[in-house]
Amino acid sequence: MTGSRGILALGALAIFGVTTSSARANDFDWPVSGRVSDTYYSSRPYGYHAAIDISGPSGDAVGAARAGYVSYRGYNGGYGNLVIVNHEAGYSTYYAHNIAFGQAGNVARMTTISYRGSTGNSTGPHVHFEIRRYGSKLYVPASMWDWISKGTGVPWGYTGLTSAPPPVVVHSPQMILDSVGQVWAKNSIGASGWTRETPAGIKAISAGQ
Repeated sequence: MTGSRGILALGALAIFGVTTSSARANDFDWPVSGRVSDTYYSSRPYGYHAAIDISGPSGDAVGAARAGYVSYRGYNGGYGNLVIVNHEAGYSTYYAHNIAFGQAGNVARMTTISYRGSTGNSTGPHVHFEIRRYGSKLYVPASMWDWISKGTGVPWGYTGLTSAPPPVVVHSPQMILDSVGQVWAKNSIGASGWTRETPAGIKAISAGQ
């Protein structure tokens, strides 16, 4: 890669006032604040819960756990008013029992997509939160009565989310600055392969190494 392309990306960092150290490392964020009232392994007649219930006041705004597209919002049996957001690499997140809906279509991380409620099969106001990949429910870590803070990271890594860059803000032919200030560079796998760059890696690319 030429030095001029590296300079373009580094200049973009300066223009937007961000550095790679400020980049968000979380794959998903908690969508709403509250107490964990059911964990992933809570018992159910069909087996285990495979989701996290976050209890709190009805009407609290629920944010998208990651940027994506609202692929479904409507009443869905025991889920009550359900919102599904599709993300890259086959991931989707589910938000159930809402009292009302928020923004549709493309959403950024923490965009309000719904409001906490108690619709469907529910014993009180809470958000039933699931992370899925290709339709299969994935582990979401939390313990009973933990306090969840909206916008903080779900403390778990999810495979495949580094294989493609988030939405582009500024780019050069070989380098991308995404919407949270993370720099990505094309790797040797091919045109579809991207990797996150460390500050040292960026310096090397900008020098044409």
